[in-house]
Amino acid sequence: MFLKINTPNYHKIQRNFKSILHQTHSLLPLCLISFTGLTSCKLFPLSKTQEKTELDKAYDTFRASLGIITQEGVHRDYIHQVVYFRDLLNAMNDSIEATEQLNTIKIIADQLTAVTTQGSVAQSWIGTTIEFQGNYYLLPTKESPEVLGRKAVATAIYLQYLSPLLDKTNTNLKKFKLGDIVNFNDINTAGFDTIKQLTIAYYAQASKVDQIEMNLGFDYEKTFIIRFSEDLDEFYKK
Repeated sequence: MFLKINTPNYHKIQRNFKSILHQTHSLLPLCLISFTGLTSCKLFPLSKTQEKTELDKAYDTFRASLGIITQEGVHRDYIHQVVYFRDLLNAMNDSIEATEQLNTIKIIADQLTAVTTQGSVAQSWIGTTIEFQGNYYLLPTKESPEVLGRKAVATAIYLQYLSPLLDKTNTNLKKFKLGDIVNFNDINTAGFDTIKQLTIAYYAQASKVDQIEMNLGFDYEKTFIIRFSEDLDEFYKK
């Protein structure tokens, strides 16, 4: 179980992202977005007995967390978005290494490459994480130290888990000639390093009481993350 983070204006910002993929009962839409902003969609019929694979489920869940599609039961807070992305990357690498669903892998990779395309998965991810979350640590901030500590859990997950997974994914994509996500990875590396430095700077200038509250928020939130066998690093204390 995760706790949703109460972030003001979050849903307003999410609504600004244009939906580019729509689910239907019997059709799986696969949309390719060019850098000209034009969208080309192909609909592939699913048989009534065909079930979604783990890759399909992970991709749908991740897109729903970014507000691209609607899916019941999917959370849209910072921590969940990072966790869902980790699940997607794991599913992608499993599929690539098993040489399964490579067409779907290529489509996902193209979406992660489209960093400047309005409504793409890449732009939605960058907008809701890198461009949005770092603002909470800019001083003066209206957020409580406890909330900032909880948000730091998501950043810790990225630094420890997503960053190496993105590198692995890029390597596998190139190995199987499915493209690459070098530009996307570079943007994430720079963006999350900025969030990391802002978090460290906030903690360093905070009062002892505020530091305690931030630590409590971090510890409280991470206790609900049962998917990680390793303890999360309190990177902001460095």
